[in-house]
Amino acid sequence: MGDLLLERLAPLLGAGQASDSLLRVLCRAATVAVERHAAVARGIGDTDEWVAALTPDRAPADSLVWLAQWTGAPAVAGVTRQQIKDHQVLRRGRPASIRTAVAATLTGGRNVMITERAGSAYRLLVQVYADECPNPPASEAAARSQTPAMVVLAFQVLTGQAIGRVEGLYATVGAAEAAYATVGDAESDH
Repeated sequence: MGDLLLERLAPLLGAGQASDSLLRVLCRAATVAVERHAAVARGIGDTDEWVAALTPDRAPADSLVWLAQWTGAPAVAGVTRQQIKDHQVLRRGRPASIRTAVAATLTGGRNVMITERAGSAYRLLVQVYADECPNPPASEAAARSQTPAMVVLAFQVLTGQAIGRVEGLYATVGAAEAAYATVGDAESDH
């Protein structure tokens, strides 16, 4: 593939430069990372091999790490086709992408509360519940990974619970009142 690149560059080069051994080495080095995947693409046998090689559902399993880098998904061993398809890089900055990224780090109900323009423009508040957040730094990092650079993010782990969560636990107001002596008791029970 490096020789093909050199051949294509030849018309742009001066006399004798196309035979330069250093240039040949550089062309080969520039294409070595793609060479294996080009062979994979040719081996798929599809009419448009590169489309097949760059489509998560059709790419060979051993090419998924390589494919992940093109979408911004984590390029690590074990990356799945679904992770590549679901990666949020193109939806970065939207509340749904922030919520999805943070929820992936949570347990239980995976509740993520987002307040846009928290106090003023270009501010964002992301809140999660402590009992659903086993790793607050990872959750905050997930929120930051989806937050645009010009937006100031505040991340909070709430130790209490919202009244809406309590409503789902008890059939009647009387049952909730019987469980908690004060509103403070209800808010601090997690």
